[in-house]
Amino acid sequence: MKKISIISLIFVLILTMTYSCIDDTRFGDNALDKPLSVDLNIDSIFSKAETARRYLWGLYMYIPVGASQVGGSMSGDWYESLSDIIHSRNGWGSANMDWYSGNFSAAGGASRWPYNSSTNAVANSFSGIRQALTFLANIDRVPDMTNAEKARLKAEAKIIIAGKYWQMFRQYGGIPIMEKVYAPSDDPTTKRATIAEMYDYMIKLLDEAIAEPTLPWIIPASEQAEWWGRITVAAALAQKMLIQLDAASPLFNDTEPYYKALPGEKPLQDEVKPYIWWGGYKPELWQELRKTCEQFISMNAAAGNPYRLIQPTSRTEAGFQAAYLDAYWNRGPLDNGANELIYVHTDLPYTSWWDNLFSKSATQWGQECPTAEFMEMFCWANGKVFDPAGVDNVYVTAPGQPSNETSPTLEELRQQQLHRPARADHYYIFDNRDPRLYETLWVQHKGQIFTGSAGVETWPGGNAIKSYSIAFSHGMSHHKWSGNLSDDISGNGTRSRPRCFAVMRMGAFHLIYAEALAETGDLQGACNQINIVRDRVGLPPIETSNPDLQLTSNKQNLIKQILRERVCELGYEDTRLMDMIRRKLRDDFKKPLHGVWTYRLDGKTGNLASGEPYPEFWYVKTPVSGKQRVWWDKPSETNPNGGWSDKWFVLPFPMKEVNKGFGLIQNPGW
Repeated sequence: MKKISIISLIFVLILTMTYSCIDDTRFGDNALDKPLSVDLNIDSIFSKAETARRYLWGLYMYIPVGASQVGGSMSGDWYESLSDIIHSRNGWGSANMDWYSGNFSAAGGASRWPYNSSTNAVANSFSGIRQALTFLANIDRVPDMTNAEKARLKAEAKIIIAGKYWQMFRQYGGIPIMEKVYAPSDDPTTKRATIAEMYDYMIKLLDEAIAEPTLPWIIPASEQAEWWGRITVAAALAQKMLIQLDAASPLFNDTEPYYKALPGEKPLQDEVKPYIWWGGYKPELWQELRKTCEQFISMNAAAGNPYRLIQPTSRTEAGFQAAYLDAYWNRGPLDNGANELIYVHTDLPYTSWWDNLFSKSATQWGQECPTAEFMEMFCWANGKVFDPAGVDNVYVTAPGQPSNETSPTLEELRQQQLHRPARADHYYIFDNRDPRLYETLWVQHKGQIFTGSAGVETWPGGNAIKSYSIAFSHGMSHHKWSGNLSDDISGNGTRSRPRCFAVMRMGAFHLIYAEALAETGDLQGACNQINIVRDRVGLPPIETSNPDLQLTSNKQNLIKQILRERVCELGYEDTRLMDMIRRKLRDDFKKPLHGVWTYRLDGKTGNLASGEPYPEFWYVKTPVSGKQRVWWDKPSETNPNGGWSDKWFVLPFPMKEVNKGFGLIQNPGW
């Protein structure tokens, strides 16, 4: 999508810089009516079709980013590092400095999603909304543009506005809604919108875009070289599903509000409830999501099913892994213009060392260190859910860190393993697993290639531990997005291509539809949608490979498995933390996390010698190293509440915004 991603981002950078010198409004953002510059102002932008188009292409930078960190807003940390699948070892990042320590508050600390930001364009929601509203207010006066094109561009702007509100909605609940460009004579004071008002406004914008006949279902194959990633009707439906998923989930949609004040905490006031709660459980919200999913299926079928899952070229582990790599990394387009990508954020490639989305630097800094809990979510290759309690006597839970075990010692543990019963697979717990595991994490998997040449060695002194010790702080490291770890700025992969992150791809669609089906009573239909995603990587049907879970009759077990499948399919794609939040997974926030260390049964360390046979292993599960999270603190006499508070589910508004006095009521507990 070179026309949008290259030409126009330069253009919007000029717009953003010229806006930055204007006084703040009551929204904490810039004025809407001032000229952009002496030579570039509203009149000149909308006097020609070409400059008006470039203005809109510039707004594409505000499309949600389907990755876990937002342009350095947490000082290099991914906000997924607040979930249970990643624990950051980046000592100077905000995860350690503000969040794990419990120092983040309404008064200070780096928010996982800034309420407003003058330095972070992707996270600056009000700037994107303001500029899109300016476009809607002025596009009709462009003289050399057809009405049909104006209608299409308006639809695209509405989708961008809805996307920015959605990103704020899922983090803050209701926020002030700007529905127009404010003139100097207007009073810009706008109170906080309720959950219902936010939902209705976002859905209205998207329904208008979906109904616009000039907006195509998919970009034609003949135009994809130039316009790949441009907003479509399918993208509008994807954005609608994302909004409906969050609106229907228990965080906002339950029999009671999410916040339960503990002794000594601020009680929940009635005045704030409409901004963070529907006022009761509304099952019709799940029905609305299901209808949107089915509308997508119907419209896609009518167009010949151009959106579909990338399929493996061979039914082997390597073939399944390659298909999954294509799905999240290469991302289409497929044959004849078909695509797995439904909705995408397209941007320029990064070319500097401050590159937190592509991952050699991030690997070296240790922001994305995976946990044992992450690894355990990937099932066995036979489709059976991985049960750590069932991995008999080779998956040892031990106190302390592997380097300073005292009770029992590592040697004592190894001696126990030497007398274990014989088993055909030699207890290789990382082999014969869901192939997505090997694309997502570096683990001790026979045949997995490390940095393009040698096999991965995660035991003490092995090549992976020696080369990237911080990245392997928990005995494993992340693989997804990093590709070949020897690639860097001068490499030929990660940073030389545009970053086109999926806001939604077909794998995510099927799992969202599965959740909607489960919540509306069709448990077998939900399993069928899960199985579409699992089959791409060679896994058998989830309900038949896990009969003990009774997934066609036990809704709670099924929802749990949908969330687990979302981790396996969408890990490191801005999924797990927000799933934990929208589903109010308190216990998963409060549980201490672990790493898994691999040891050779023969007791040797260092690289595997040439010709030396592949060793047998045993494994030690230990608490993660580095700073512990305040959420893990247990109740005590001095700390009767422990470390967790339900206030953490939803972000606080900065006190400087609340103190402006225009009706921005603070979220509970803050």
